[in-house]
Amino acid sequence: MEGPPRERGPLLVAAAGFPPTVSGSAVLNRNLWGAWPAGDVTAVSFRLPGVPIDPALTLGGVPLRLVEPWPFRHPRVAAQLDPLAAGRVARVVREVARRVHARAIWASWPNTPFLLGAWRAARELGLPLYVHLHDTWREAYAARPLYLERLAAWRYEGRVLGDARRLFTVTDAAREHYLRKLGLDSTVLPHAVPEADLGRPPSPQRAAGGPRVLHFAGHVYRSMNTDALATLARALARCRHDVVLHCYAPASADQLAAAGIGGERVRVRFAPRDEVMADQAAADLLVLPLAFRSTNPLEIRTVFPTKLLEYFVSGRPILVHGPAESWSARDARAKGWGEVADVPDAGALAAAIDALLDDAPRQERLVSAARAEARRRAAPEVARALRAELDRYP
Repeated sequence: MEGPPRERGPLLVAAAGFPPTVSGSAVLNRNLWGAWPAGDVTAVSFRLPGVPIDPALTLGGVPLRLVEPWPFRHPRVAAQLDPLAAGRVARVVREVARRVHARAIWASWPNTPFLLGAWRAARELGLPLYVHLHDTWREAYAARPLYLERLAAWRYEGRVLGDARRLFTVTDAAREHYLRKLGLDSTVLPHAVPEADLGRPPSPQRAAGGPRVLHFAGHVYRSMNTDALATLARALARCRHDVVLHCYAPASADQLAAAGIGGERVRVRFAPRDEVMADQAAADLLVLPLAFRSTNPLEIRTVFPTKLLEYFVSGRPILVHGPAESWSARDARAKGWGEVADVPDAGALAAAIDALLDDAPRQERLVSAARAEARRRAAPEVARALRAELDRYP
């Protein structure tokens, strides 16, 4: 993407989830900043322990400085004391900002040390701070025994977000939440689809014979999708069609089985992005599960699951299995990019799967609408719109 030269240095992005890390936030950052003008962005990040890395996702044109590992070695201690690492993040962000003469700091949430550290650095350097909320902050910890995280969110959420030159959210539902809660308006920044993905050829016609393949890709956790995936696992044997679930997740089959996501029809593996997308293109249905019994129901109502970006360009129909009030279910119905099964019942879900597998014209309409949604989110256009928005709030 081309853009006018800046009088000052690049935009500095502070984000724990950044490529080549494999996570939802890292995908979001990769797609957005991969479409940014070369030389106009630099990044500070951290290798989250236990989170996989895919070197193929590296953004070669974005200089990346990594914060040294947290001093908290034990995972449980690290989880409890994580906000205390904000000072370490602030020092690195200040150092990089001074060295490159950064014109502003962009902080991505979710990660308390990075958001607080970027905020402190921006205040000390007198730089504009832009905050991009991939999820809600305080609500993410309301039901979790991470007491320092809850204290930090209670104390700093309104202050940090209120100090931002501009706040960015991921859906209209998230924007409405912060407008009601804190009186803070924001810009909805759509999740971007890379040009390379938009140019993918149409998926080949599926070969006849063999079981019908349902596909899911992403992290599995209680607040987001565990119970819905468990319902899906139980639904497989109730389908009239012979169906199997390909579950691409950074978890073992035993771990998922312990959460009720198992059985002879569930095939669990983890693979690089290219292999995952190839499996999506060869599947019969792509399933987006969303928790009906979430520890953070606001997340379900407001979040944009990043796996949808790959689903949109797969050429395969999408089935949303989640609450009717979730953003995904509402948007799928409004724009027609996905079939919705909004009852947490294995029998009802099996019936929805069978009905969609039997309805080829419906599948074609869903795929067409999904591709249209992908084009609306083309990364170069999203990046151009963001540059214009930042020019409004320099």
